[in-house]
Amino acid sequence: MDLSARAAELTGERRPFVRATVVRAQQPTSTRPGDRAIVLPDGMIEGFVGGHCAQNSAPRGARCRRVGESVLLRILPDGGPAFPDAPGADVVVNPCLSGG
Repeated sequence: MDLSARAAELTGERRPFVRATVVRAQQPTSTRPGDRAIVLPDGMIEGFVGGHCAQNSAPRGARCRRVGESVLLRILPDGGPAFPDAPGADVVVNPCLSGG
């Protein structure tokens, strides 16, 4: 899927969307830094920024579109070890049993 062409198509149709890019990943996860996707207002994801567990975080993309600025979304395992704060990051707890 050519995400640049899809973004141009959506822009030409004046349809809102958010670009999502993985900037860091640590195990367990199926994604890698540099993976990209387009998130539509209804939560649909075109591209890949993680498996089913990460897709539950898609509604945050709509929030990003509303405020009109970049958002660093940090997805953490539910009940996992404490992670240091990341100033400016929105934290989402991942409810998947795999932790990924």
